[in-house]
Amino acid sequence: MTETPDQYDATELSPPVVTVQAIHDFYLYAVLGMLEHAKDDSSVGVSFNVNGGLVYGQLIKRSVWQKLWLAEVSQASQFAGDVLSQITQLTDAEDTEDEADQPLNFHFVHLKDATFLSGGARQYLGLWRGAMAQIGGWSNSTPAE
Repeated sequence: MTETPDQYDATELSPPVVTVQAIHDFYLYAVLGMLEHAKDDSSVGVSFNVNGGLVYGQLIKRSVWQKLWLAEVSQASQFAGDVLSQITQLTDAEDTEDEADQPLNFHFVHLKDATFLSGGARQYLGLWRGAMAQIGGWSNSTPAE
């Protein structure tokens, strides 16, 4: 008996839909999660291998970094600081509503007192925000000055 094309179930031939997400370090996620849930403004000394260089400083939660960053921007330009402050208040309110029942998902890490080291060059950065996807490795220590 020969089957005709109209006898086939097309859903059996369709491949499953696969969502690809970047793989991030479970342990780094755990540290970030603990910082985000901390009641105070705790920080942890860390070093990140990023694009062949080393970035190190005090890992802080996003809200602390944002507050410090807005203060720096406001110090340079009060107008820019006021505008950015209003924008971040709106986006924070949206994030709070959207993330109420969602697990934490970190796309960026935030450092204060950050320094970038590459070869023999050392550059103090102050505040630093880096993409999780760019981190090649990390340590929960900082190099001796």
